[in-house]
Amino acid sequence: MEYRQNIIKDNLEEYSDNFFLENIGITKREYMDGLKDYLIEINRDYFFQKEVSKVDIFNEIIGRYLCNKISLETTDLKVIKKNIITYKIITPNYRSNKYIYFKPEDNFEYGQYVEHFNDRYFKNLEEIHKEDLFKLLAVDLMMEQEDRYARNMEEYYPNNTIRLAPIIDFELAFYNQRRFTYFNPYILIRKDVRILDSFYDKYPEGYNYFAKIFKTGTNELIDHVKDEYNLETKRLVKKEIRCTVRRNHNILRELQG
Repeated sequence: MEYRQNIIKDNLEEYSDNFFLENIGITKREYMDGLKDYLIEINRDYFFQKEVSKVDIFNEIIGRYLCNKISLETTDLKVIKKNIITYKIITPNYRSNKYIYFKPEDNFEYGQYVEHFNDRYFKNLEEIHKEDLFKLLAVDLMMEQEDRYARNMEEYYPNNTIRLAPIIDFELAFYNQRRFTYFNPYILIRKDVRILDSFYDKYPEGYNYFAKIFKTGTNELIDHVKDEYNLETKRLVKKEIRCTVRRNHNILRELQG
């Protein structure tokens, strides 16, 4: 397999905006502002890659497993061990040059205290766009994902509708926080029984995704990591996952009455 880190062979100024849009689906500015460090070319196609620690690799695997469980589009994952503390991950279906990709506005910041969910952006979206976000919300709340900024939540226009691009980046999760507030560019919500009950009372169409993901058990996740990637989960990682899963089950139990 032939690959190289930087898809630009020579001087960046020699490449037009149309080159980036037609070949990678992003603007020249997006490439310059950060994606150049993560894109590689393999056999003339473009892939996302990054290095992660031997702890965070489990989050990347588990996040994709949960997405697949509720048919949320995500990337495949190739794991390459670099040394005893670092892995490289490569996503074989990150982009298609049939579409143009873009990022939403970052309307919320992590750490805000909320008594009620803030859905002033979410409530005005198209239904199919909302469905993608219901699925993402379920996965990210379950894992307590801390880093769902626009930089790792891209979108695109298939069939004249806005959809989430394949979800990447599950690295910052399972920190086992007692009071967790989640945000993405469209919604801000605290992981709290009363607030979640109010949210799913307003949006019952999203509850089935939430319930299916929150039922997930620790052994199911650990077995997947072992079976699919032949990785033994570290004891501390298991502990953090188990604590989060236990809290998820308690929340689900209370919501179901």
